[in-house]
Amino acid sequence: MAHLQPIGRIIQLQIQTSSLKVEGEPRRYYTPEPIRGVEALTISEGRITGLVDGRETVDVHSAAHPESRNRGNGNMLSVVFTGHYEILRERYGEHMLQGIAGENILVEYDRRLELSDVENGLVIEGQDGRRIAFDTVSVAHPCVEFSRFALDDLNAPAKQVSETLKFLDNGTRGFYAVVTSSLPARIEVGDTLLARD
Repeated sequence: MAHLQPIGRIIQLQIQTSSLKVEGEPRRYYTPEPIRGVEALTISEGRITGLVDGRETVDVHSAAHPESRNRGNGNMLSVVFTGHYEILRERYGEHMLQGIAGENILVEYDRRLELSDVENGLVIEGQDGRRIAFDTVSVAHPCVEFSRFALDDLNAPAKQVSETLKFLDNGTRGFYAVVTSSLPARIEVGDTLLARD
């Protein structure tokens, strides 16, 4: 049986009510406007929801969303660590606030994690004994629009955007995790994230 190594406490949960990439002139751009903080996430088959202003709201990465960004459920749930945001602020500036990348789960952990640290799987453990397993973990690759947002320059030259894409990749932008526990499952602020050795 794999050993579980605690990583940190979940300090923020959020959903995206619509795509963070929108059409504009002269090009598409990234906006954090559709991000909404929630106290808990409910995961069911092909669907993530959270309560926004008292109403159950579907995340845009759910297959059930009318503007779904779902890719075979592999990108439905994402996780980032506070240490990654510290790195982003040091490099790009104070506008890189925690949660600005639109991840569902923000975990308190003061260093950078590589895919090799989490690729054996993750487990979320609730204070009430709930356990949710994620056996498939992959890199959440960055997009051009988020790279331009990080640079705070919609007209940044292609070379600078390419360098930013490279820097944000390999987990700096975060990871996708696929739930393998029985559904529905509930994740709450204050739960603990653990990694399988």
